[in-house]
Amino acid sequence: MENRTVRKKLPFLSYFLFGIIFLFWENLVSSLVGVYGFEIRRTIWGILYYGLLFLLFGGATELLTFTCGRLFPATNWTYQRFVWFLVVLCLLIWGDVTRQIITQVFGISSGRFSYAVNLLILPALVLVGFFLNLYLSKRERTNKLPSHKKLTKYFLSIILYSIISIKITTVIFGQKFLTPINLFLQLAFIVIAIVAITAMVQIFKSNNTFRRALIWVPLSLSFFFISISRLFPVIHITTQSAQTIATKPNIIVMLFDALRADHVNTVIDGYALTPNINSLAERGKIYESCRATTSWTFPSVVSIFTSKLPNKLGLVNPGTLPDNVPTIADVLNRNGYFTATLSANDLIVPRYGFDRSFDRFYYKPGSGPKQMFLPFRTFFPSPRWIDEVAYQFGFISTDFLARDWETLNSEAISVIDEVSPGPFFFYMHFIEPHSPYVSSPFNDGIIDLEHIALTYQFTHRIHQEFLQEHPDNAINQAIDKMHRRYMEGIRNADRAVAQMVNVLQQQGLADNTILIITSDHGEEFLDHGLLGHKSSIYEELVHVPLIIYIPKRLAIDLPDQECGVSLLDLAPTIVEMAGDPGGMGDVDGRSLVQLCLEGSRPKYMMVDVDSTIWSGVVVEPYKLILKEYLREGRVDTLLYDLETDPGEQFNIYQDNLPTVDSLAMILQVQLDQTVENPSEFSRGLTITERERLKSLGYMN
Repeated sequence: MENRTVRKKLPFLSYFLFGIIFLFWENLVSSLVGVYGFEIRRTIWGILYYGLLFLLFGGATELLTFTCGRLFPATNWTYQRFVWFLVVLCLLIWGDVTRQIITQVFGISSGRFSYAVNLLILPALVLVGFFLNLYLSKRERTNKLPSHKKLTKYFLSIILYSIISIKITTVIFGQKFLTPINLFLQLAFIVIAIVAITAMVQIFKSNNTFRRALIWVPLSLSFFFISISRLFPVIHITTQSAQTIATKPNIIVMLFDALRADHVNTVIDGYALTPNINSLAERGKIYESCRATTSWTFPSVVSIFTSKLPNKLGLVNPGTLPDNVPTIADVLNRNGYFTATLSANDLIVPRYGFDRSFDRFYYKPGSGPKQMFLPFRTFFPSPRWIDEVAYQFGFISTDFLARDWETLNSEAISVIDEVSPGPFFFYMHFIEPHSPYVSSPFNDGIIDLEHIALTYQFTHRIHQEFLQEHPDNAINQAIDKMHRRYMEGIRNADRAVAQMVNVLQQQGLADNTILIITSDHGEEFLDHGLLGHKSSIYEELVHVPLIIYIPKRLAIDLPDQECGVSLLDLAPTIVEMAGDPGGMGDVDGRSLVQLCLEGSRPKYMMVDVDSTIWSGVVVEPYKLILKEYLREGRVDTLLYDLETDPGEQFNIYQDNLPTVDSLAMILQVQLDQTVENPSEFSRGLTITERERLKSLGYMN
């Protein structure tokens, strides 16, 4: 019998080193699937973080080993900590995967039941570890266990398989772990892991050499594959011009989530944020006074798709698009268009009916952190300040919450290759520059503890209380940093437009493709005392950019719209440019191809904020806001002159009662058509979906 002795000295240094080994192998797999670019700062933090994290895991492992060994001596065998270490990893790093598989198998959609599964997984995995150790201890006593080298190989193969499987699955399949293709791929992943570890065991036969190889092999291979990808990037674009031109124009809507109108085609801090969008605006048409129908994503996109006010459809809060209401895709499909949506927002998904009539619907959820910095995030709920910590350490970028602009453009380019010359219609919903403003690298030093502390306090208190308890200089400093990150997200939006323009030129489609740049709502940085959006209907939240670029060859003129513009106008404008004027039927918007002859037409907006209904109407130069407190049964009336007071700082309601009465009657006509509909927002969401929506600020 092989001499096996239990190590009396606790192997905490080994756990620390194993954390670094785990990091490098995880990075290798990430670099192979294209989600990891080597960054020294993030890797240095990674070595420290993973080392300390695995020390924590090692402590839990040793505690389980000691406790089980004392209480149940029959489970003792030489390498029982191998088993307990795997149990700890399954619980703390891969626990959410286990939970998601269980909830998918049993069809659990309730949030409470989904959380309850976590409490069942903990004892279940410990019980599995107990019985496995009991079995292996019996095998050891009868001398039926493999050698130490083989046991090590099996252990490392399981670890490597788990890294490969979870990383590739989340990148390719998102949260859909049980798809037939993915289940079939697991066999290949198992084989790859076993072959890789076996090859290393054979090549590095000395124990010391093998241990060094566990670090240097993944590190050197990561450098190799990242270097190859940078020297020879994947070329998505074919430089061959399209041989034929579609008889109808292609149309691409590029919507950038939470992009304020006053941050486009303007100069901030001495330079233009959006030079490429500005160039497009100079050659096309820019509408300086376009307004959204609300101040957050879901109802705003309903307006874009249907040209209907959300309250008339019962969709002020999330629900399902009615089947009897035509959408852009319905009309364009009828006119021979290939239609596709590419969404990086968790609200623009098939569950709400946004995929109806589209030939393709690509929802691109976040693939998780580029390195698994947040192993507890979706296993247990976590506060938003954790995002700030991870972001500053360099472990998190936009793709934790959603796919970034490069991924969305890459997918669009692939589809263009497939369907060009068209005609095609793309609706592209980018997440940039949406909060939490982490779409660009953190460049403010090693770490900003003060901002982490402010983020923690801000997200745990009512905004007004937070602002009252901190000095103005601390608040202003924190807001300035958030705003600078927000502007970095806008620069990324501008890069997305530049890349799309280049693609269309190289594909020979630039002369036949209409580009529309817009947003679903704006963003507030204490303009009226708050941050973010979905809090009011002030101009910083409902005044959005709208730029339409039409190639001269198409000879479509867009007249000036002195009466103002709404996002409701997008759908009828698009279908008319596609050759079907009036194809949307009875809608609340109007085609911008037609000249407005009705003077200053009303532009409506509404949002429901914690049982306070904000409704408003703009008839230039005035804007009326009614703020109805449902619980208190009272209404505040606000009137602003946007010409003399664009920042809406002075309520002139008392001095202009005839104007208020006139606008109130116009607004009431729309409010009387409101359809009540119970919200489906929180029904059937997984913990992962809830956490992403919470990170985006849509759930508490």
